[in-house]
Amino acid sequence: MSEEVKATKRAKRTTEQRIQDQIDKIDVKIAELQKKKEELLKPLKAKELIEKAATSMSLEELAEKLGIDL
Repeated sequence: MSEEVKATKRAKRTTEQRIQDQIDKIDVKIAELQKKKEELLKPLKAKELIEKAATSMSLEELAEKLGIDL
């Protein structure tokens, strides 16, 4: 009883597939960078900043961090 050893071959990717994979990775990076660019170009207003900070801190803590005496 001889055992047959089957060698499994991986399907080789064509050059076009490898290039397309690289293009897809670059497209994802471009999308990420464009998102970061939009965030940086969007000005942050003081009112929005204070509202965001107030959700995580009490008003007294916020005033203390800003150096304001109440």
